[in-house]
Amino acid sequence: MKFSVKNGKIIKTSKLNINITNQAYWFDFSVYTSLKVIGGKIFYADYHVERLFDSALKLDLGHDFNRDDIKNWLEKVIKKNKIKDGFIRMFLLGDVEKNEKADLYIVAIGGLTFYPDKFYKEGVLAITYAGERHFPNIKSKDLLLSFVALRQAKKRGCLEALLVDKEGCVREGTRTNFYALKDGVIIIPPDEKVLEGITKKFLKEAVKDDFKIIKEDIRIKDIESYDGFFLTSTTMNVMPIKNINGIDCKINLDRIKKIQKLYKEYIKDF
Repeated sequence: MKFSVKNGKIIKTSKLNINITNQAYWFDFSVYTSLKVIGGKIFYADYHVERLFDSALKLDLGHDFNRDDIKNWLEKVIKKNKIKDGFIRMFLLGDVEKNEKADLYIVAIGGLTFYPDKFYKEGVLAITYAGERHFPNIKSKDLLLSFVALRQAKKRGCLEALLVDKEGCVREGTRTNFYALKDGVIIIPPDEKVLEGITKKFLKEAVKDDFKIIKEDIRIKDIESYDGFFLTSTTMNVMPIKNINGIDCKINLDRIKKIQKLYKEYIKDF
């Protein structure tokens, strides 16, 4: 994509840069969010802007931007790049010295990712990787753990790596939220241990009349005691898992299909 926004100004992406001596860059004093564009329309822009502000607040990252301006700048990036379907990333880089004047970058990063239908019908492969993010509820640019874990998953022919904490509990994927199914109940890790993605937020609303949802630790040693697992993300929607670390997982296709259908119906008029 040819054009981006920095602090409200349209700039050629090729001219966009960050000073390598910037301490905020070195210390990862920054937050971000990625937005999906479908048919030229941003998928729940308000939620993404709010999450960016919430992450900045939790990290005590000072800035002087407002929500309406940011939404207008997002529209500028879409129009200037003539984006129909694709992704945009917002990146807020902090001000280390005074904590007042953060820099905001809005960059178009490419087209949408589509996965084969069989992934949604048959499930995907995953591995586990030991590690947990430093600030679970903040969408910060501290992404090295996720990068290394996902790279390892890809080397082993898997779609995702599941991050496992010191207690042996699966928290989330490198770019996904993680769920277990047991006796018709959807189980999700406790809120304080994970980042709530937009898909997870809407999925909980979509299924609440048909499924009970409980929040509790999902221990990897108990993997064979569950009725199934699935992932959610902006790109994957609802994706079942068929194998973790070489161990086949149960897949209740009827329940998975119902969850997929409920979610699809919930977001159809976004």
